[in-house]
Amino acid sequence: MVKFSREYDASIIPEWKPAFVDYKGLKKLIKKIKVARRDADDSSAGDSSPETAAGVESVGYGGGFSMLDPVRALAARFAPRVQATSEDEESGDSGEFVRSTDKHEREFLEKADEELEKVNTFYAAQEAELLGRGEALIDQLRILADVKRILDDHAATRHARGSLLGRSRSMRAVAPPSPALSNSGRYLLSGLATPQSMSDGSVELQQAQMTEGAAVADEVMAALERNGVSFVGLPGKKEGSGRGGRLQLPSTVRIDIPASNPGRAALKVWEELVNVLRKDGAAAFVHRKKVQHAEKNIRDAFMALYRGLELLKKFSSLNVKAFTKILKKFVKVSEQQRATDLFSQKSKRSSFSTSNKVLQLSDEVESLFLKNFAGNDRMVAMKYLNPQRPKNTHMITFLVGLFT
Repeated sequence: MVKFSREYDASIIPEWKPAFVDYKGLKKLIKKIKVARRDADDSSAGDSSPETAAGVESVGYGGGFSMLDPVRALAARFAPRVQATSEDEESGDSGEFVRSTDKHEREFLEKADEELEKVNTFYAAQEAELLGRGEALIDQLRILADVKRILDDHAATRHARGSLLGRSRSMRAVAPPSPALSNSGRYLLSGLATPQSMSDGSVELQQAQMTEGAAVADEVMAALERNGVSFVGLPGKKEGSGRGGRLQLPSTVRIDIPASNPGRAALKVWEELVNVLRKDGAAAFVHRKKVQHAEKNIRDAFMALYRGLELLKKFSSLNVKAFTKILKKFVKVSEQQRATDLFSQKSKRSSFSTSNKVLQLSDEVESLFLKNFAGNDRMVAMKYLNPQRPKNTHMITFLVGLFT
């Protein structure tokens, strides 16, 4: 059977190794307690034989010794131990930790208390960070859904308008020309085909696309702001609209993206999307690629969050098991049952042992990923969230050794 210390060392997360409980250090203190108690027992056994011999000699021969000398020696020997026991009982009644008179036992309890505080502090910090990341990514998922809806509605409106325009053009092409305009038709067509008229139509088309794109961009920006995103720059103004006017592209807007934001990559994509919409509202292909890029960034961020949650759950379970094992060893060696019970209760009340926020967030992340990125297929979702590492084989090592 593999010893727990070896299993514990193999399971420790390398990046978090200093935050784990120092199991080996606590075991060394227990060994010191064991050695000290064994030495004390040996010394007490060695001291008892001379006293007994002296007592027998005084009783047998009565040479200058009193009959009460052995009784006095026994009373002097056991008096300090009784007094120490009474002091321990008084400290236990006051609700404080029972401190052993042995310095090694007291050193173990102090060291274990420091390790418990270290583990608890690290767990609380990691838990707060992961909860913040989860909240930010859930907001990003809402933004993704809102942007998809806005762009889909915009595409559907453009498609319906294009179909209506195409139908009206086909009806005009089928209708016969008016007699009044038959003689002057070529002059009318030649007038529409002049470079000046084509230039004016192009300007008007670009102006219409920019106006339409700006309206969609405003909707996207409103969706972002509803989910806590703030903009640094203000939208630019359009000048010179109409025939012969001069188009001026709007200024670039920027999103305030904190360095610690887990959805930083997705926010950068939304910033690019807003600027593209405000400059060219007709680039549907570009818009679709931006949304796909943002969706991939959010999916990767959810995968990283889920793995972080799994690591923190492993950190919690390993430390709980380590404290349980080391306290069992301590109570066998020191027989300080009350001190062990009090410390065990304190460990069980700690946040790394009792908090269920990480478990709840892990379940929520799994559910959201299953719905939004895996098509409600659990096998596909777990393939992304919890990929199985390939098993290490020793075939190459075997072949190299064989040929060597």
